[in-house]
Amino acid sequence: MAKKGQPIYAARHPRPHVWRSGPDPVDHEIYKTWLTTRAQASYRDELWELTWEQYRDIWRPHFHLRGRDSDNLCLARKNYHQAWRQDNVELITRAENASRHSKFRLEINNIARENGTYVKRTRVRRKK
Repeated sequence: MAKKGQPIYAARHPRPHVWRSGPDPVDHEIYKTWLTTRAQASYRDELWELTWEQYRDIWRPHFHLRGRDSDNLCLARKNYHQAWRQDNVELITRAENASRHSKFRLEINNIARENGTYVKRTRVRRKK
């Protein structure tokens, strides 16, 4: 049942006619991932220059290959020191991305050690 003052139709059904991505459900899912990925980049203070149209064009033929397994695809930057933009991103497997990221973290930690700014990350143990 719809809430008071709310149309009955809006309470139970998707409304593709108001989606910013258009009525296509696949484009709508890609749009939601674009919003999430952009928000995550902002949270990590990474520059984001990919427009919705660029993001959709990159993912559209491969969107069904996304997932959480190591052989699924993810969007990654070629150079971690540059912004998220069309010429600096590529689709790679999650396993390859994890390998690249660990090499990048090692590089950053080595630079920090040389500068004397390295702080070892420690686990916080819970009391039982």
